[in-house]
Amino acid sequence: MKAKKKKFYVVWIGREEGICTSWNKCRELVDGYPGAKYKSFLKLTDAEQAFEDGPSKHWGKKKKPIQRKPKKKQKPYVKSSLVSFNIEEVIDHINKYFGKPEKEYIKSRI
Repeated sequence: MKAKKKKFYVVWIGREEGICTSWNKCRELVDGYPGAKYKSFLKLTDAEQAFEDGPSKHWGKKKKPIQRKPKKKQKPYVKSSLVSFNIEEVIDHINKYFGKPEKEYIKSRI
């Protein structure tokens, strides 16, 4: 099991303002406090900068999503213990020799 990364919690508006090193301490300062504003950071330097910047620059801002490459659409394959083949190629092969039966019927029989 991975160890949790230590976080730093900036409290801009709460019972006290500052940077906490535990969620329990941060929660004491913000739970039930009207209009409390706080946010966690992974680095102390980021937390210190955010505290100086104030909440308007950091609070309520979502992290940028990770840009992922779209997955290539794969053709459906039928696998057996002996061979793997593309179902569309099989259907084309059957159509070539036996005419054009319904594709869904062929797929349901394989």
